[in-house]
Amino acid sequence: MPEMWLILFEATGKQSFIFDTNKLRENLGASQLILESTTSQLVSALGPGSGLTVSRDGTVDGIGAQPAIDAERTTPYEVIIATSGKALVLARSRVLAEDLIWRHVPGPAHTPGLRIVGTSAPLNGATTAR
Repeated sequence: MPEMWLILFEATGKQSFIFDTNKLRENLGASQLILESTTSQLVSALGPGSGLTVSRDGTVDGIGAQPAIDAERTTPYEVIIATSGKALVLARSRVLAEDLIWRHVPGPAHTPGLRIVGTSAPLNGATTAR
């Protein structure tokens, strides 16, 4: 069985980010940014070879249809779930897990007030986080 790493991306501070104002338009915009942070931005970080696309409503299409991580090591990532504010991804190595975290987690200037956290752990123990 190949080495496997589980990656978790999560948006923190969601409620304060959304409800920082009482204007409905801004609340909806904040909700959309949270959705995009763990859907379209993740698909973009994975690249066109992932087989994933983002539909008009912001959901990720192709989860479950992607090739599974295999013993031949041809598939680097497998997305388990990507939803508003959270995503789980399998990577076939620690290097790939860390690379995806660094490519996907934006700096604080991208969405002030919202923080996307990425962490990974082998399916047998130790962790890495950003």
